[in-house]
Amino acid sequence: MCDILIVDDEKPFCMLLQRALDYEGLQITTTASSAEAANLLRTQHFDLLITDLDMPGWTGLDLVHLAEGLSPAPKILFMTAQKQILTNQQRALEGYHCLLKPFFLNDLRAKVALLTDCWHIFPLISDRKTSFFFSADSINLADQQVINCR
Repeated sequence: MCDILIVDDEKPFCMLLQRALDYEGLQITTTASSAEAANLLRTQHFDLLITDLDMPGWTGLDLVHLAEGLSPAPKILFMTAQKQILTNQQRALEGYHCLLKPFFLNDLRAKVALLTDCWHIFPLISDRKTSFFFSADSINLADQQVINCR
């Protein structure tokens, strides 16, 4: 079993990521509140923290500083839609995995598999025909169908 905490201030995005990673062997917890995420990190064990960088209250970096003080500390995967944050925080983010939104679900799955060593529970990572394309406002299915998230 692999326990994953997903934190993004856009609740629909959290729900979409949860659905994307809904595989046997993964226990997914989501929250749109960075303060709630901090409480969850203090009271529960997570193998992986997937967090947005730019959120009100606690930032993704704040959550990582908290998580790194835990024993054992979870692995970290950052997400952001703001490339400028990556540039400005380059030194602080060095050594961490990051996905720039929008991203393909298979890219997310590959990062999760890499960080958790749960390769066996994912479909073929290279099968782009079954992947979704996420943005903050919608998901595009392989057939270009758009689903609004707001």
